[in-house]
Amino acid sequence: MDYEYTIIGGGIVGLILFKELLNKNKKVCLIESNNNDLNKGYISSNSFPHDDLDKNRFRGLGGTSHKWGGGCVLFEPKDFEKWPFDYDFFMKYYIKAAKLFNINLEKYIDKNMFNTSFTSNIFKESCYYSTNLVGYNTFVNHLFNTNTLRELLNKHTIINYTLVKINKKTLLIKNINNDIKNIPYKNCILCCGGLECPKILLESGFTNNNIGKYYSSHINVSCGNWVLNKNIIKDFTHNKETRYFLYKKNNKNIIRVLNYNNKMVLQSDQTPNIHSGITLSEDMNTLLSKKIVLTHDIIKTDLENIVECYKDLNIELINNNIGHIENIPTINNLKKYINGTSHHLGMTRMGEHKQDSVVDNMCKVHNTDNVFILSTSVFPSYSHAQPTFTLVALIYYFLDIHSI
Repeated sequence: MDYEYTIIGGGIVGLILFKELLNKNKKVCLIESNNNDLNKGYISSNSFPHDDLDKNRFRGLGGTSHKWGGGCVLFEPKDFEKWPFDYDFFMKYYIKAAKLFNINLEKYIDKNMFNTSFTSNIFKESCYYSTNLVGYNTFVNHLFNTNTLRELLNKHTIINYTLVKINKKTLLIKNINNDIKNIPYKNCILCCGGLECPKILLESGFTNNNIGKYYSSHINVSCGNWVLNKNIIKDFTHNKETRYFLYKKNNKNIIRVLNYNNKMVLQSDQTPNIHSGITLSEDMNTLLSKKIVLTHDIIKTDLENIVECYKDLNIELINNNIGHIENIPTINNLKKYINGTSHHLGMTRMGEHKQDSVVDNMCKVHNTDNVFILSTSVFPSYSHAQPTFTLVALIYYFLDIHSI
């Protein structure tokens, strides 16, 4: 069949886009790797501590919806400062994503975590939504019924083949036996994850110095102990009833603050940093393509902001007779408590000019006519919020801006 759109990746984005294009009577093909061994790679010795690259990634239909916790949090208005649109413009796409996930955006979980109020404005209770459409079976059954999905997959999907290289007119794909196919394409849309999208561009020889740069994952800091007055709160843990709150100060990066069994966990977004990103190793995977080498780098002001958050929170707890914090880290010892984890962002950033971005404002790779990316890798700046909700909203932006 002569397909108008070839989608790479059958994760949450690829499946939604697949269904939307079919609903618009477009001829569409979906290619899914279904090979988790290909997620393995290396962490550079120059990197901050980071989870193994295969820990928070999943190939196969549903993608990381197999691991996703269902958190759907809006980005803040300031998070869109480097995007080609603002918060108010993008809200209509959030509304479409919310409808897909069965979320009522008017509903706000009004839970005061301390049963009292802070006196300052730098600690805000989070506005947190969640969906029950978590896990492959639940989510896919919501999009398609079983018979419909099986019929569509038989007609429009190539399973167990991995895109290795994008050529000018064809896509080179391989299976685990290294059988090769060259698939012609009219429009190729990469929906294969925050690490895989830049890897494919690098492997394909795309010439843009920004590919693989400005990587971010949420910075996880596990340090410090909550010492809370028993008469203030009975149960202060991170679960479905008690959500995190946010540290907002002086237009710095927002930090999520949580309590896991009286152990402090801070989760922060980070300032885009050209030294943070991926390169390709000379070591090959089973498909004879190069493995990823990740260097996660964090600038000093982001680390200073984290330490300042600890100190400000401790003052707030004491002043409001809530408690205090033990074992506040310093800049010098903070690194040993940090761990990069999930939410692989950046490295094919969206922007108007190829000098500082990889895709344009329509998610098209610069200097191409028909290669697009729909992934967290296009995010030009980041947020404390989990990225899935914004990424799904970006699908509807993509369809709208291309008049599909």
